[in-house]
Amino acid sequence: EEIARETFESGTNATNSLTYLQSKGARIIFIMCYIYDFVNVFREAIKLEMTGDGYLWLASDSSLLSIPEKDNDILDELQGSIGFYPSRGSGEKLESILEQLDSDSYSYAITAYDASYSFGNALHKMLEIDNYYPYVNEDFRDTLFQYLKQVNFSNGIHPGTVSFNENGDRVIPYSVLNFNNNDNTWEVVGSIDADSYTEYDNLRWPGDRTEPPQDRPTTIIYEIPMAVSVVVLILGSLGIIGCIGSTIFIVKNRKLPVMIALRVNLSLAVIVFISLGYTSMILSVFYTPIACIQGMWLLHISFNGSISISLLKAWRLRALISSSKKKNPKINPKALNDANLWKAVCLYMFIILSILTVWSVTSPIKPAEIIDPGNNYLVYRTCTYSESWFPYVIYSIEGVVLSYGIYLSFATRSIVWNEYNESGSIAVCVYCSVIIATTFIPISALLNETDVETLFILETGGTWVISTSFLSSMIISRLRMMYGDQKPSVKNSRNLAKLTAGSFRVSSQQM
Repeated sequence: EEIARETFESGTNATNSLTYLQSKGARIIFIMCYIYDFVNVFREAIKLEMTGDGYLWLASDSSLLSIPEKDNDILDELQGSIGFYPSRGSGEKLESILEQLDSDSYSYAITAYDASYSFGNALHKMLEIDNYYPYVNEDFRDTLFQYLKQVNFSNGIHPGTVSFNENGDRVIPYSVLNFNNNDNTWEVVGSIDADSYTEYDNLRWPGDRTEPPQDRPTTIIYEIPMAVSVVVLILGSLGIIGCIGSTIFIVKNRKLPVMIALRVNLSLAVIVFISLGYTSMILSVFYTPIACIQGMWLLHISFNGSISISLLKAWRLRALISSSKKKNPKINPKALNDANLWKAVCLYMFIILSILTVWSVTSPIKPAEIIDPGNNYLVYRTCTYSESWFPYVIYSIEGVVLSYGIYLSFATRSIVWNEYNESGSIAVCVYCSVIIATTFIPISALLNETDVETLFILETGGTWVISTSFLSSMIISRLRMMYGDQKPSVKNSRNLAKLTAGSFRVSSQQM
């Protein structure tokens, strides 16, 4: 089966033609050209790694068999190449012709000799013997072609006679030659004619193999480079270790005023959500149905869980500060206790989980193989899903939440009560998430679906940056409050703890 065909003008660069053949997966290449063109083409093929083991080059005598010995770079790569050479005859006429020619021009001269005699015989029979003189150009061409197919003569150069078959192809036995670069010689390994092919046992293929290369390459499954996968696994594992260490740190210091005021249960919940983000990174390395689905679930659950708790804590602090400065506050501080905060988080996560569930049922994310449009034998593995509106819904919700996060971060920038103002750390996480979303998502949209490595790096890199910003900001803020210059008072710690539990109303004087 012919996979692809390319033509190029003599004396021009054939790199584009070779690249096209390579993209189509051609491994057995038959070339017909002049010797100087072949030298240039083969050098380009060497640069493109289209020679040697896995490739087979076949050519007529005028291409392969006349390569000068000075072109060592080409001869070194010709191991196993196949050439076709008209079988020589014998006799005085052949010897007299060979005496006048050098080895480089032999094939051209013999071909010209045969062609001249063939046309001469055909014209002689048509004009002199049959006295047929066609005047119309097209009739002349067709008539001469018919006479050429009747040519049958012996010129003493080739064995047998010079003749043509019904298709106008030359009927002549060809020697099949195999190049051996150990001594830069062509060895006769078989013969071929119109009816048969005889092969000898000593034929060597490229790469010094005893078996011929495949006419089509084995399908190549593109995998994410091992180095990239290892880096992602290491970063994800370090992130999970960081979450475990942060959990131990908070639990161990849970009775300190800082931890009590900033709510141990909410802090631990954020860490759990962050750890899911790191877990999704690790799962993204594996292309299995479970890994694809769980990776998508964990990614969205991690982000939405972390951002919802963080923003609600910042919103509650702002509401408490605002209500404490008013004689008749619109917000009852008791309504801002942890129980009600958890209700809001659960309601929001229920919406997110519902969307993810319907999305997974109607258009599940699953492993898929994407064929490279430029190379039908290069296949990329990735996680994909059919067209659905659910991704747009969940991304829109997350976009709205981030937009509100920007507003809230700006609104809480100047809260006077700094002892337990965690809004600064939360603002860092929000801004970091916004930067990642507004840069990585547009870049991913512009990339081709076969750019799986770049898409993989963007997705896992963005996940790691956002997760790490949440984790580090939360721990750094607590360390700063515990060991910073302005240590919080026990009284205010208890006040805030009681306030967020809904057991007492703080006054502006207490703030």
